[in-house]
Amino acid sequence: MKCSSCSQTIQKMFLDKIRGTYIKTDGKIVPICSDCQQTYTVSVIKSRVRP
Repeated sequence: MKCSSCSQTIQKMFLDKIRGTYIKTDGKIVPICSDCQQTYTVSVIKSRVRP
């Protein structure tokens, strides 16, 4: 699975849980990596998300 903001591959943990989070934008739920979470605010991430 890839980050919708930076297109970097998201690491998976036990039972295929991603190391990151999901954000809802425009009615779609998209994955975001932990690096983007630490670097950017929610509003910046929502503007960078690729459809």
